Amino acid sequence: MYKCSYFGIKELVSPIVYNQWKEHAWMFFSPDALSDLDTIRETWGSPIIINNWANGGSLKQCGLRSNMDELVKSKKTLYLSAHCLAKGFDLHDKLGRNSKLYEHCYNLIKNNKLKTFKRLENIKNTNGWVHIDSFQSDNIVF
Repeated sequence: MYKCSYFGIKELVSPIVYNQWKEHAWMFFSPDALSDLDTIRETWGSPIIINNWANGGSLKQCGLRSNMDELVKSKKTLYLSAHCLAKGFDLHDKLGRNSKLYEHCYNLIKNNKLKTFKRLENIKNTNGWVHIDSFQSDNIVF
């Protein structure tokens, strides 16, 4: 089973998912998605945060979300997020250089350096994080 070199399972899942599945939660992720996360982190050369709830931080729904997580439970209409399918992640540069991280991820996708991630949410529409996922699209930025 492939596990990330740079991210632990608690960084990739919400506390609700972790409390239910513990280390078995690795099974929800494709090896290619995990490999892409490692590629992004390795080529970025600096720490990236996805979730930090296990270390007392506030980020807990930036990786895999379940139907029991508040962000998903609060939806009143159909909600099909890449996060709920273990195909989407919100990345945060530890030093706050999220615009540069966005450019880095864009170039990795454009130059076919990633196996599965093909889309980025326009950073102008986020609160500064970099959303990347493996949904099919004709455009890198949505």
